[in-house]
Amino acid sequence: MVENHSLFCIPTFNWVRSPSIVFHIELATSDEAPAVRQALRVMFPHQLPLSTEAGVYGGRSTHPALVATRVHVDSAAAIQETIAALLSIRGVRRVSPDYPLKTRVYPAWFDAKVKEQVESNASREESAAPS
Repeated sequence: MVENHSLFCIPTFNWVRSPSIVFHIELATSDEAPAVRQALRVMFPHQLPLSTEAGVYGGRSTHPALVATRVHVDSAAAIQETIAALLSIRGVRRVSPDYPLKTRVYPAWFDAKVKEQVESNASREESAAPS
């Protein structure tokens, strides 16, 4: 996906430690995703969601039953506590943590998508205007 520039950004992982952890959450079924995302917003109000209905990291997901979020943790023990909390959410089957070191940004792709959306909205407004 990176080579295709189909992502706005992607984290570079440091497998040793990081105060901000990306949790990949595998669900029992893709139908559980909306309820799991809502539970994440309640449990971790300062989380950074990395998945939407469009897929993980903004790309089209090949695994519709996968949710990802980035959460700040204070210690290694807090990682395990967070995993336990995530596993307690109905519909969560498995949780895998990753440890980002930094994030690479792909602004050209993002700029092109914004321009595409603006132009699309403008053409819709023009065609909907009364003559």
